[in-house]
Amino acid sequence: MTSLICILSGALAYTWLGHAGREALEGDISAIRYGLVALGVLAAIVFLPKLIARLRGVPADPDGAGVHRI
Repeated sequence: MTSLICILSGALAYTWLGHAGREALEGDISAIRYGLVALGVLAAIVFLPKLIARLRGVPADPDGAGVHRI
């Protein structure tokens, strides 16, 4: 269930971006706005976990492996 929740946001953003790209290629000017919103959602997905960790005061992982040491 957790995997579904975590993967769903990215899948929706990529789908939305693909739809907006197709509409833009067909000549729909408002599709650019939808594409920018999708890119914003993708950026939030990438940067939000790092921001939350920084606000919580979790130390950065020096080797970038994503493994938290106790």
